[in-house]
Amino acid sequence: MPILDADIVERGFPPLFDAAKGLPESMQPPVFIVGCPRSGTTLVHCWLFSAGGFAVYRSESHAYTLIAPRFGDLATPADRQSFLDVWLRGEWSRRTGLSASELREIVLKSASTAEFLSAMMGEICARQGAVRWADSTPEHGLAVEAIRRGFPGAKVIHVVRDGRDVAASMVRQGWIRPWPWESDRLSDAAALYWSWVVSETRRQGRLLGENYMELRFDEIVGDRTGAMERVSRFIDAPLDEERIDRVAIGSVGKPNSSFKGSSNPLGRWASAYEPEELARMERLIGAELRDFGFELQDPERRPGVVDGLRRKSYRARFALRHGLKGVPALGRRFVSPGLLLETADGPDPDKTLRPAENLDVIRTIVAPELPPGFDRQALFETEA
Repeated sequence: MPILDADIVERGFPPLFDAAKGLPESMQPPVFIVGCPRSGTTLVHCWLFSAGGFAVYRSESHAYTLIAPRFGDLATPADRQSFLDVWLRGEWSRRTGLSASELREIVLKSASTAEFLSAMMGEICARQGAVRWADSTPEHGLAVEAIRRGFPGAKVIHVVRDGRDVAASMVRQGWIRPWPWESDRLSDAAALYWSWVVSETRRQGRLLGENYMELRFDEIVGDRTGAMERVSRFIDAPLDEERIDRVAIGSVGKPNSSFKGSSNPLGRWASAYEPEELARMERLIGAELRDFGFELQDPERRPGVVDGLRRKSYRARFALRHGLKGVPALGRRFVSPGLLLETADGPDPDKTLRPAENLDVIRTIVAPELPPGFDRQALFETEA
């Protein structure tokens, strides 16, 4: 059912499509940008925002990584209410640009996480005048099979960055926990997580056939024009590089880096590790580095018996935890809702983070053509 109120009708916004009936003819299939965290998924998402036509929702949805396992796939009224009690208190719901009453109606009428995501993003599209939406929750690569069921025809872009660089970034963020007896080997655990995520994402992604593509981060940085052309052909949507640079939403205009002050995001691993640490890492993840086309510092390195046992133990741990999250009674235990409760650090001049108050600006950058004389500064509040 459409989510309408008198104000929406008065301003002429089109009604929300019924998620259970699929996409209306005017809407194009969504795009999911996935990969191991710290791989560049946000940057590709911001390309799409800046290119026009895509709804501007400056958040990862966490639909399959957090909402579905923590709240029982929103299958029951109690699950949906529990989700609302948490989600409406955080920053990510405010970034939709929809009111609490509209979001409440969307959630309560959704029989699954897929229906919720489809309805919410469909309403955002309708509000902004967009024809398509995209999501960049990185670890949705582990849920490609669920995405295929919930969103037939969806396009999946798997962004793959050198695992040695990813591990260095993840360690800086404090996102990985090694085994208790290996507390001094954070980078090994991070690298092995990368190897498991990219391998599993590729396995599931290949089930999509032509609706799955891989895009290496070094292509994004080293051959930006060529990478944009590849993505444009894959999603069948124009990505005008000049326009993207003029609008420059998010990390297009302000890189999202863990290494502040460093201009080159490629090959940081060469100076990030001690020689022994790098050698051990390449023994642990060398197979995946080769499979995805990355050169090893020493091509002759191969895992020893201990390396093999460590690989198996970590991959079994990651797979088991992921599998348990999919069991309704256990997902609530293994997934914390804390991320949904995050709030903004403080006032941000970027108007695209507050679409409800800046809808005219959002509709301008979503439109196929920018107005003459468009100035990117229109996206930011000016100091008094």
